Amino acid sequence: MKKFFIFIIFWLGVVFSRNHPNSYVIEQIQECWDSEYPIVFGVLGDNYSANWIFRSIVRQLNSISDSLDFIVAVGDLAAGGDSVGYARYMALIDSLNVPLISVMGNHELNDSLGWERFIEFFGHPDFHFDVGDARFICITNCFPTSEPVSGSENVYYMYFESQLEWLEEKLSEWDGYKFVFIHAPPYLLGHITIATVGGFGSAPDYEESLTEEFTNILRDNDVYICFGGHIHAYDRWTPNNELYGDVTYILTGGAGASIIPIWPYPAPYGGPIYHFLIMELYEDGTINGHLVRPDTIDDGHTIVEYDSLYEFRLYPPSRISAQIGAKPQQEIIVHPNPFNDVLNIYVGGTDNQISIYDISGKLVERISQKSGKQIIRWKPKPDIPGGVYTIKANDSSLKIFYIP
Repeated sequence: MKKFFIFIIFWLGVVFSRNHPNSYVIEQIQECWDSEYPIVFGVLGDNYSANWIFRSIVRQLNSISDSLDFIVAVGDLAAGGDSVGYARYMALIDSLNVPLISVMGNHELNDSLGWERFIEFFGHPDFHFDVGDARFICITNCFPTSEPVSGSENVYYMYFESQLEWLEEKLSEWDGYKFVFIHAPPYLLGHITIATVGGFGSAPDYEESLTEEFTNILRDNDVYICFGGHIHAYDRWTPNNELYGDVTYILTGGAGASIIPIWPYPAPYGGPIYHFLIMELYEDGTINGHLVRPDTIDDGHTIVEYDSLYEFRLYPPSRISAQIGAKPQQEIIVHPNPFNDVLNIYVGGTDNQISIYDISGKLVERISQKSGKQIIRWKPKPDIPGGVYTIKANDSSLKIFYIP
């Protein structure tokens, strides 16, 4: 009887499929986009099939479907990787009134046929699509093995050279904004090192997993944001250093799996919370990001509220701004803020004097801007302590937070 029930679900899924395979979803995204900005897309991860948290999120997404262009789910979609897990997941995403892209995660591989099932239902796990000036690339870093290699999992977390060659080709040929979607986040020195590709507890090791090659490709090709899941929390980090460049790494693993008990980075940059994200990409490259908590009270009134603690705005890497002509128009813009190494400062106008003061009002440094609108990188001297500082230019000022 159970096998018959699963067969019926699969048959209905094939006949009435709305959000699989990914190639069909991409066609719907590109056909339905009205060429109007902002491009609005949702991102979620680690829903684990169709639990009550994910069902609540689907209900919320349907309530705002008219304002969404598409959604990306960054893996751990079908808990167990078996037929039942896939059937429940596909039945739920096919109830969505907005296109949803599915990225492969490690739990899709827990069953010996998980890899084959993903390809059968969603297609090859490495693919890309374009919307307006933006390119979206999905690439898997989870591969099945015949025996446990990463703790108790039969999963390798890694990239193959052929994958990275393909990734670099797709990034280098695109002059617009670039976004990459993966499942497991990369090992990020000084930030996230556990439960990452190339990090502690995962196999193969950092060198063999080609993690450094992956992050170098993102850095050298001006990737705007790399989205991932796998860790059941929320995190946003822009390294802004020579090792990782200006890529913003966003972890969104709160769509249904059990949340980890603690997270070292507090709001607005992280937290152990159930959530999904809404991203608004404007034509000038500005991104407004919103975090939404699940509305788990099914009382006939669906609530979608942006959590004010986690609101954020991002600007594209400086080289992308120059290529597309997307320089923000505010008088003073800094990125990232807080920062721990180098701060990008943008000031409109010409021949500006940029002055930086500490919390007592003492002048710390003065920088001359001689060539009009440009981005200046400020790296505090070694003897400058962490704290709150103020940037002043012309009649404008802005507080910045230095956390070395």
